[in-house]
Amino acid sequence: MNVIMDLTVSPLGAGVSVSKYIAACHELIEEAGLSSNLHAYGTN
Repeated sequence: MNVIMDLTVSPLGAGVSVSKYIAACHELIEEAGLSSNLHAYGTN
């Protein structure tokens, strides 16, 4: 089965840079055996 999912990460109180949170989420997705593509707000 193939699905498309758009996931938005918005850590509150994390300041301007959220790259470490995005990286952590991406790592969890990959560890779960799922493929993923990172891009801007699902508009690409």
